[in-house]
Formats: sequence, C-alpha cells, structure tokens
Amino acid sequence: MPTTGFDYQGPQSLQGKRIATSYPNILASWLRENDVRAEIVEMRGGVEVAPRMHIADAICDLVSTGTTLEVNNMKAVELVLKSQAVLIRAPHAPPAGL
Repeated sequence: MPTTGFDYQGPQSLQGKRIATSYPNILASWLRENDVRAEIVEMRGGVEVAPRMHIADAICDLVSTGTTLEVNNMKAVELVLKSQAVLIRAPHAPPAGL
C-alpha cells in the first residue's frame, strides 16, 4: 500500500479501487472472501511501481523482506496468502544419466 495518499482501514478501503498484481486469481478470491469489488490490473513483474505510474491505487504482490516496498514508499498492510517454498524428493531416484 502506498505510504502516502491512501488511508487503509481494512479490506473495505479497497472498494472501487484498482489493484495491480501478478496473481489475479489469488487476489480475486481474497476480494470475494472480503466482499470487496475492485478492478484487478494484471501485470507481469514490477508491480510495485503501479501506484507511482497511476496504473493502480494499491498492489498485491509477494513480499519477503519488504525492502522493495520500502524503496517504493509502500508498506504491507494485509496478509492475503501465507505460503512456503519446499524441496520435495522423488520416491525413487531417476535412472543415471537423465
């Protein structure tokens, strides 16, 4: 969320807003769960610049450390989805040489 010019008071603050994301299905599901009608602006990377370019009022993106958000004068305000990356081994080793 932009740190200036947007008074976020919860999901309903997004009603009628434009939200940029690379994850439109996840965002659409979260908006439905929170009974929010907003326009989803699908982007392929660089989502954090959307408010500065007047493409969107807010963004929905992956956040790890928050550094990229800070550099773009934004802050995380709501957890949409908690996830983790894991390494999974195959039940059987593939044949040598593959």
